Amino acid sequence: MRHLTLILALFLSAHVSAQPANDNRASAIDVTALINGCSANAAYTTVAATADQAAGTCAPNGPSYNVWFQFTATATTFINAQMKTGAPLGTLQYGWLTLWNAAGTQLACSPYNSQQYGT
Repeated sequence: MRHLTLILALFLSAHVSAQPANDNRASAIDVTALINGCSANAAYTTVAATADQAAGTCAPNGPSYNVWFQFTATATTFINAQMKTGAPLGTLQYGWLTLWNAAGTQLACSPYNSQQYGT
């Protein structure tokens, strides 16, 4: 019975988790300070994220439970945005990146190439 109680507690906590702070485009986390750097390992989550806006053109069929980040570019010719997963970086699986401008026009889309994105 104790084992069942622990499983139930984990199941319930997973389904009553609050949505991430950056669950929608309007509340994107500003990561401008991370240009030329990285966030802490496993700093962000998609747990309890909801679908919003259109998925990038390279994304598989939905639903797309996404989170949003924004930055102010310091140059006009190049951006190298990376999402890294796998221990100890994080546990996100089948993730992809889409880059949009402030007007909502898609600029780039990078599909996942394996279960864990890696680069």
